Amino acid sequence: MEIDWSHLTESKKGVKASDQKSCGNVIAEYKDKLVIIEGTNIKSHEYIVPKSIVDHYDGKNLYLNKSRNALLEFTV
Repeated sequence: MEIDWSHLTESKKGVKASDQKSCGNVIAEYKDKLVIIEGTNIKSHEYIVPKSIVDHYDGKNLYLNKSRNALLEFTV
């Protein structure tokens, strides 16, 4: 299934790690990377992750093939 990246960013879809933990929402696309912000009122984490770690999109959430702890290497 082809992922519509612009739809994901416009809708600010939720992102879940491989361990099913919430990682925030996709807010932007930049080249081959996605910007994910965790925290609605106060930003707690900001990640810039390569699209290559995206596992799948189920229409509601975008799933990554890394655990939430592994995402720390992509923290801005």
